Amino acid sequence: MPVMDEFREEREAIKNAGWDYKLKYFWDYYKWFVIGGIVALFVIISIAKDVMNTKEFVFNGVLLNTFGDDAVMQEFKDNFAKEYELDTDNYELLMDTSLRLDMEAYDEGSRATLSRVLASLSVGDLDFIIADPAAFEYYATSATFYDLREILSTEKLTALEDYIFYVDQAEIDRRMSDAYADDYTPKEYDHRDPDSMEKPIPVGLYIHETPKVSTTFVFKDNQAVIGIPPSTARLETSLHFIDYIFEK
Repeated sequence: MPVMDEFREEREAIKNAGWDYKLKYFWDYYKWFVIGGIVALFVIISIAKDVMNTKEFVFNGVLLNTFGDDAVMQEFKDNFAKEYELDTDNYELLMDTSLRLDMEAYDEGSRATLSRVLASLSVGDLDFIIADPAAFEYYATSATFYDLREILSTEKLTALEDYIFYVDQAEIDRRMSDAYADDYTPKEYDHRDPDSMEKPIPVGLYIHETPKVSTTFVFKDNQAVIGIPPSTARLETSLHFIDYIFEK
């Protein structure tokens, strides 16, 4: 029998059949289309819901190699938002303490952290980075942070001089130079002592001894430094955050 005749007979049989047969026929032949459509609809709804519920940032930063009590950290954030009247009803205030960076092991987790932070920096999502000195130095030697002389007044820098984290730009230049690629030995220096450097640049502030931070967070090696990326779109809030940290 020709194929078209078979198709006509089958269609006629379906037309005259009961609903049970019609439903069974439909499911047997179209179930994967139905399932695929349901999955696609679910994905579309989920994405739309996420987009509708996602807030823009009012402030966003990462704290590397850090942990603390969730309730205490939330109080720290809430107090900062309240003091500087940040709109947390319509915007997100994020301080991510989930990232780990081991500069010695450089494991999979550390590589993931480096990639994530780099991606956030590249699109201007990060307003600050807090890290232990070893992790902070890694970013600081890659021009990740503002020269504090560009964003803080002379009076403010003088008041905070005991907390400043310096890098030696001359040493960074040597490290990046091809002439030193084969036999270069990193120079050890005290990041608190600009006199030990040829070209000291203030790029961060030690914050672990401040009352607000020391009672809220625990850091690797019990030290922490904050830096402000030039890519931040919320510099004023970043400067408020520094003021907040150093308040008595």
